[in-house]
Amino acid sequence: MNRVAKSLSNKLWNQYLGRARILRFKKSESIIMQGDELENIYIIKSGVVRVYDITAEGEERTVALDIEGEIFPIGLALGMIQKSQYFYQAQTDCEVYSIRKLDFLRYLRFHPKIAMSFYKDLAEDFVGLQSRILALEQTKASSKILLTLSYLAERFGKQVGSNTTEIQIPLTQQEIANFIGLTRETTSTELKKLETSKIIRCTKKHYSLNQSKLQDAINQI
Repeated sequence: MNRVAKSLSNKLWNQYLGRARILRFKKSESIIMQGDELENIYIIKSGVVRVYDITAEGEERTVALDIEGEIFPIGLALGMIQKSQYFYQAQTDCEVYSIRKLDFLRYLRFHPKIAMSFYKDLAEDFVGLQSRILALEQTKASSKILLTLSYLAERFGKQVGSNTTEIQIPLTQQEIANFIGLTRETTSTELKKLETSKIIRCTKKHYSLNQSKLQDAINQI
């Protein structure tokens, strides 16, 4: 869950990835199943990967969305786990580099600048996850959605105007509901309110956010 993509301009890092095997997955195709024993880590070359769990009631709950340059499962990359804790699925068509865990750890040991970038990105992601946790802690659905949109804009957003940020990954209302732990009906109702207030604009699964209006709404939580 880090952005080693920031290091992709590094010649040595590009050479390293150039030797890796590339795997391709179609949208909705499974990449890793929960409980799989793993020898390899994966680095996203293109596309979006969804990380999710399944509740005792059989409902899917999205844990994270990983994008270009990010490594998964991160626990395996750090030598903390041997089996996958979650399911990993292609949110969009994806290409991923497949690299043996021990080879990756050896590479970091002999390339401290890349390792420092790796750990710096982990720290940034940790700060971002604090925002996601804050959103999930809210008791009101409206507050959950406002803070989640803010998190998504920070993590996946692109500035497209002086006051507008566009979330760069396509998300259905059901996917947003799974990400927050709400029903699709509740999520749809709350998103419609935000559209009416001109806080967001939705076009074909893509969301544009009016940052000043969004922040004003968050300040009233």
